[in-house]
Amino acid sequence: GFTWTVVNTSSVNMVGMNGYIVDDAGLVTLTLPATANVGDILIIVGMSASGWTIAQNGGQVIHLSSSDTTVGAGGSISSTDRRDCIQLVCNVLDTEFTATSLVGNLTVV
Repeated sequence: GFTWTVVNTSSVNMVGMNGYIVDDAGLVTLTLPATANVGDILIIVGMSASGWTIAQNGGQVIHLSSSDTTVGAGGSISSTDRRDCIQLVCNVLDTEFTATSLVGNLTVV
């Protein structure tokens, strides 16, 4: 099954097959799961004026259309508007995630 979680803290470690509704007064950092199965889905729905950032663990990358994040802990994707949203699917065990849909103009590092 798929679970939804309301996030009202400054950071969270994500787990596969989970959606996150970001609703905190400050910036929220959501870290990709260290272990993810191929096909695991992660959805982030923005509600916070301060936005959200997806952080990565070592060796991880996010593919967003023709752009990729920097591989490893230095890479990230961030919202630029309070209602930005993204859906990611793990396409290589533990390490690669692909954005399958998004709303907004996201910042890719």
